[in-house]
Amino acid sequence: MLTCLSKDSLVLKTLKQDITQKLKESNIKVVVVVDDFDRIRSSEIFNTLKVIGTIADFPNLVNIVAYDKQYTGNHSKRHFEYSGEAIDAQKYLQKIIPCEFPLPKISHEKLFNIFIEEVGNIVKEAPHNKKDLCYYYI
Repeated sequence: MLTCLSKDSLVLKTLKQDITQKLKESNIKVVVVVDDFDRIRSSEIFNTLKVIGTIADFPNLVNIVAYDKQYTGNHSKRHFEYSGEAIDAQKYLQKIIPCEFPLPKISHEKLFNIFIEEVGNIVKEAPHNKKDLCYYYI
């Protein structure tokens, strides 16, 4: 079994080296967006963080993660406590997501006004024939 693990590790290491080389050679910028991260199940948060951390050091790759810091921190802390690992969840999060750009909170009134404006734009663009209007919204 130990031989099997080392084979898998070698394959993964080789694969990571190949991806790194291809990204360097291509000179293409890759942006990975992880949205609603804080809406996944608690049990999946840590695994997702591991994936983000694993790909974070690829060249020409940027991760954008939308998440609730408190929610994610609390669930990460529970994961480490449950697994018996003596790891500071906040420091772990800072390691995986080293740069933050907090978004300002938006008032319900402003959000409602944006919604009404966008619905108005949709209605302006919609056909005015009742039959066509039904198909437009389906």
